Amino acid sequence: MASYIYLDVPAELNDNTTYVPARFISQTLGADVQWNQQTSQATITLDGKQLQVTMAKPKVQVPNTKRITAKQQQIFVDKLNEATNLSSIKQIRTYFSAYFTDRFINQIIRDKGLEYDFKFKIISQSSLTYPDSNTARLSQYSGSSSIYGNKETLYRSATLVYTNKGWKVDQVEFSLIEEILNP
Repeated sequence: MASYIYLDVPAELNDNTTYVPARFISQTLGADVQWNQQTSQATITLDGKQLQVTMAKPKVQVPNTKRITAKQQQIFVDKLNEATNLSSIKQIRTYFSAYFTDRFINQIIRDKGLEYDFKFKIISQSSLTYPDSNTARLSQYSGSSSIYGNKETLYRSATLVYTNKGWKVDQVEFSLIEEILNP
């Protein structure tokens, strides 16, 4: 007589391989399964042996035609640097409309510029990331030769969104971090 065990989620067939939940297989074999939400990691324990399974986040695929070039990154950095002091810009909305969203332009007008009046220069290869195909994050730091010197580092993270007119800066966040030397 056959016994049946029902899954609470369906199995998936992918490239002639059937995938079932790790919890189902583990518990069917008598293993203990623990899930760590913060690390996205399952720990499966059976007969004193442990197996850790980490759920890798799928890498975001952004088509080459939609990727931000090094030249575009530099333009965004330059425009953000200009947005630190708006006093010399006559038509702020018109001047920044090709680079910033309306929401962000409204914010810099209301705040009379960006929070920190610092001109960022460093753009490293890892400065640009894509959390999803319509969002990019351009991160920079002040560097050791900045006004903050060896004791503090200023970080700027610009969130860009893809609109029908291309990429635009939608938000900027700053962090001023005190560096601890030889703790």
